[in-house]
Amino acid sequence: MKKIVYTVILIISTVLIFGQKKSKIDSVRNLINQETVDTLKIDFYNKIGKYYYHSNPDSSVYYSRKAFLFADSLNYLKGKAEAHRIIGVAYSTKGDYNEALNYLLISKKEFETLNNKKLLPYIFTSIGILFRKKSDYNSALEYFLKSNEIAEELNDSVKIQATYNNIGIVYKHIKKYDEALSYFNKSIEISKKINKTHIIAYAYGSMALIYRETGKYKLSEEYFIKALHIFNKFEDIDQIASVYSELADLYLKTNDIDKSSEYLFKSNQILSEITDSNGLSGNLLIEGQIFLKQKKYRKARNNYIEALKNFKSSGAKESEMKSYLYLMQLDSLTGKYKTAFKQSLKYFKLKDSLF
Repeated sequence: MKKIVYTVILIISTVLIFGQKKSKIDSVRNLINQETVDTLKIDFYNKIGKYYYHSNPDSSVYYSRKAFLFADSLNYLKGKAEAHRIIGVAYSTKGDYNEALNYLLISKKEFETLNNKKLLPYIFTSIGILFRKKSDYNSALEYFLKSNEIAEELNDSVKIQATYNNIGIVYKHIKKYDEALSYFNKSIEISKKINKTHIIAYAYGSMALIYRETGKYKLSEEYFIKALHIFNKFEDIDQIASVYSELADLYLKTNDIDKSSEYLFKSNQILSEITDSNGLSGNLLIEGQIFLKQKKYRKARNNYIEALKNFKSSGAKESEMKSYLYLMQLDSLTGKYKTAFKQSLKYFKLKDSLF
């Protein structure tokens, strides 16, 4: 009974968050109807696209394409560049990394033509995040450092604290944990001074991942909850779903299957709403690990294979590598040593190419 009540509360809270975001979007739509300056209308269309690019990427693409067509007819390059950037981020949310990169590189050329240093860090950061998702950490770091160089030149604290956080995430992925924590703490320090608590949540979430990976589970849980509290405050739907997934994985590691399943359900509900295919595939791996602990080996295998197929299609290399690892472990456990060996070769080949 308690679980049913909890689930109902979750559904209601999720609906409320989406409803509040819809209210903001409706306000911008009203501004479009009232606006007489065409370039401002284009900016408003892009603003709606930006509102949607994590919560409803298809709508994000729709509105920013409208912005692009309008901007193209007026030769309004800033509007075109921002439209292409937003469309790229929306495709990234959908898990279509190749299409995302196409749009982001077009946007990069347009922003470089504008030669507006205040705008360049946005596109460099967007490209860096995409490369990070593709597990191309050298390229990701290159773009984050470009963004940080301009931000420091402009003495722009907002952009500096964001780039510090992104650089920290790259170091976390390549397991340079001391460097990562140093950048996260620098990001938090600046964020507190300029009252940018949203970025603090990203840093807390990343620190929680490091603590989980190093076996400090209580500390990891504490930081995930801190991050979740802030993301809820900002109605950051995709990050709420991400923290739910990470908590599911954390509770799996502490053998709390009920809590793990509970948070997995919460994450899947949001990810289905925003059609985040890679997020859902990541959750298939977590659910597969739950099945493994329950000795439901066939179900575990089906999850791993489905997730692997999606990751290979999207270009999410690190997640693809994890899928091979789980298949290797499952095959070893069930006595399928030949296929386990084949999976291990694929796993190590991909690992060597990434790290």
